[in-house]
Order: sequence, then C-alpha cells, then structure tokens
Amino acid sequence: LLRLPNDWTKWALFDSDRYFHGSGPITLLGDAAHPMVPFLAQGAGMAIEDTAILGRCLAATDADPEIGMRRYEAIRGPRVRRVQRAARDNGQVYHLAGAAALARNNSSTFARSFTSAAQAWLRNASRSAAD
Repeated sequence: LLRLPNDWTKWALFDSDRYFHGSGPITLLGDAAHPMVPFLAQGAGMAIEDTAILGRCLAATDADPEIGMRRYEAIRGPRVRRVQRAARDNGQVYHLAGAAALARNNSSTFARSFTSAAQAWLRNASRSAAD
C-alpha cells in the first residue's frame, strides 16, 4: 500500500491569531471568522456555538441587526481565542519527538490533561452570554 502513490504531499494547516470581524450588516462565523488547527477537534463546535450566540444577539436587537452582529463578535472573541490557543498548544505537544515524546507519553500529568475535569472549561460555554 505504501508503494502505490507516486509521491506524497503534506497537508498544510493554518489558523489565525486574528478574529475577523464583519462590517455593516455582515458578519462571519465558524472558520471564516476564526480558523483553528484541528488538535482540539473544536472547529465545528465553535461554529455551532457561533450560530447560537448570533441568533440570540440578533433576536435581542431585531430593530438593528448590525448592533446584534457587533455584539456577537464581541462576545465570541475571548472564548474563540482561548480555544485556538489550546488547539495550538495541543499541536505542539502532539508533535514532540525523541526524549520529549517519550516523557510526554509516560507522564501521568499528560494523561490527566485529557480527562473530563481538565477540559471542563471547553464544554461550559456561557449559555447566557448574549442575554
């Protein structure tokens, strides 16, 4: 199976430190607003959260959707940046090599970092952020 391909290519992964904001009656959500690397498996989750918060913000400001969109962007920025940082950090840990990888793999601290309690913050998005 490994001999079948003529050549191999790498799949580039990109994210951004910047949270992209819309303007006027336009906003962005999901990867368009906040691309992230896949090392926390939260890209789709962030897009789902985006739609929930955007919906609440628009419902609260139906007289002026632009205000609702700017509010949504302000609410989402801090959480999205935290998830992006955690995904980047995981990517660094996942790609360790040599002695560092061996230490990581044998570390009980590493194993505990992936327990439910250690990542509870990820599941506990504020449900009333737009209220």
